Amino acid sequence: MGFKKTFKTFRFLKQTLFTKTPRIGYVGGYQGHKNLGDETLYAALRQLFSSGNFIDYNKKFLPQSIVRHLPKCDLMLMAGGTIVGGQKASSYQWVQTCFTLAPHRIIFGSGVVSPDFATDALKTSLDVHRQWVDVLRQCDYIGVRGPLSKAVLMDLGINNAEVIGDPVLSISRNKMPDTCSINNNLIGFNVGQAGGNVWGNEEHIYEQFVKLAQIADKAGFRIRWFVVWPKDLAVTEQVVHNSGVPADICEIYNDYEKYLDMVSQTNVFVGMKLHAVALATCAYVPSLMLEYNPKCRDYMDSVGQGEFTLRTDKFTAQQAWETVEKLLANRSSVAKSLFEAVSGFRKLQVLRASQLSAKLGLKPTKD
Repeated sequence: MGFKKTFKTFRFLKQTLFTKTPRIGYVGGYQGHKNLGDETLYAALRQLFSSGNFIDYNKKFLPQSIVRHLPKCDLMLMAGGTIVGGQKASSYQWVQTCFTLAPHRIIFGSGVVSPDFATDALKTSLDVHRQWVDVLRQCDYIGVRGPLSKAVLMDLGINNAEVIGDPVLSISRNKMPDTCSINNNLIGFNVGQAGGNVWGNEEHIYEQFVKLAQIADKAGFRIRWFVVWPKDLAVTEQVVHNSGVPADICEIYNDYEKYLDMVSQTNVFVGMKLHAVALATCAYVPSLMLEYNPKCRDYMDSVGQGEFTLRTDKFTAQQAWETVEKLLANRSSVAKSLFEAVSGFRKLQVLRASQLSAKLGLKPTKD
């Protein structure tokens, strides 16, 4: 074990031993890697359960052999991305081990891997999902990201899941913007890499983004590219270079408030990474989601925007631009629809967090 990992383990053990009750254990996230989506998920959940003392059970630096000997938590919270049904056995084993540390266990806004999603880099099936059934049946409450996630759980015989939305919706803006005041011909784009875990292939995605940028430029739009993970920067720069279109590249890895401020200046957003688009919808920007993974559609369906979702293996620049034009022509009505759906989920998440916290004698969560 390297010095850095040893230090993090020591710091965690110190935190665990001296954190006062009520303790809330957080398990399953990927925070700490400068990925804006994961950092925002963690911040959102800390805010929703702010009346407890959060402890991050990160398996990257915590040996599983010592977990069972740690002090008990009052609540173990699993959230932070598309975790249920993940291919790695270590994931559900880690969650199962951590769940032994608390009498109350909940899943709050997690996604469920689609058993229909199979690429050269990822193979999954309902057999993998069945390994999660024992974990799911231990839960006091199961809240999932969207309707596709709920449907997969129902196929497994888990019928008590509620669609609660992605946790980042809880940090959405409280007021609907005046879309009429945004008339700056600025469009937001987001592209990235996913290690081959995509519908189709990534080279096709990049080629179509090049063409899309050129179409937008000819239509008189300025482009702002949003990079939400450092590993996506090189891909973004290459697409910008190949397009030959001047653009503003905006790197935001930790500050979701800055992201909301920057994205709210755009007329329309077109993105590939789930939380790049989800955070755009949190600012009520009409958005086209390029579904590289079914989790993207799961999110868009949850907020009533399924019609503005295009699978990446069927993605063409011309078709995407036709959708952009439709979004531009209906900006006010789409923004209003987003506001109603997103703010509805924000209120539901605050309500459920308050109800679950009440079991521990905690103060209610404030919207």
